[in-house]
Amino acid sequence: MLPARFAVIGNGAFALTNIRSVTIPEGYRELRDGLFAGCKSLTKVSLPKGLKTIGSMQFSNTGIKQIYIPNSVTDLGPSSFYNCFSLDSVHLPDNLEKLAVATFHNTALKHIYLPASIKNIERNCFELCRQLTDIYCFSATPPTAHEYSFTDYDKPTIHVPAGKLAAYKNAPIWKKFKKFKEMSAAATDISTTRSDVLSLRRTADAVHVSGIPTGTLVQVYALNGQLIAETVSRNAETVLPVSTAYPVIVKAGTQTVKLK
Repeated sequence: MLPARFAVIGNGAFALTNIRSVTIPEGYRELRDGLFAGCKSLTKVSLPKGLKTIGSMQFSNTGIKQIYIPNSVTDLGPSSFYNCFSLDSVHLPDNLEKLAVATFHNTALKHIYLPASIKNIERNCFELCRQLTDIYCFSATPPTAHEYSFTDYDKPTIHVPAGKLAAYKNAPIWKKFKKFKEMSAAATDISTTRSDVLSLRRTADAVHVSGIPTGTLVQVYALNGQLIAETVSRNAETVLPVSTAYPVIVKAGTQTVKLK
């Protein structure tokens, strides 16, 4: 745990060290360039909700496997996860407008979920992401992409909002992909998790729902509308087994939210 009395951490402060995990407390607004670059033993990172800026080369060449970037982040620097060979899961903030140069170059990402806010994907962003099989695009307008943003145009399936298949198939760069699939309308119309409506959290193999009356029907759906799990709440917290790594749609009574 880093000290809570600062708002900014300087360039390369922990670079090339043997740090294994780090929790950055609330109050930090900016992580400057190369802060954890080359920390090959670093596998776990927890970022604060109020964070605004993540500098370039921030977690490059580290051992992190997954990361949740809070929705407060509006600036994600170039090469932030460059050569993170183990990184296979990332949550991008809902207000992020750009994916900078080489952000996820040579990572183990299998799926990426691009929020509707993304407008531009710069060169080499997903270069050498050989395991990438699914790209979920939630914007009705195809983001601008560089001709070298991606390496493989044959394997990944591009999932697009309902009714926007033609737009993506005809958009520059996107039209180079071979496989497309429309998402259900619910996948793009439903808002992200709101703590004032439901209390939701995910673990490796389950969805946890609280804040609902006993006897409420709770259902979990995949983005394509397939029912994954359902039960009736009987305790303060309802747990539904969910093994998929994708975002899911949670319905509890008359309330419906999307959980990433």
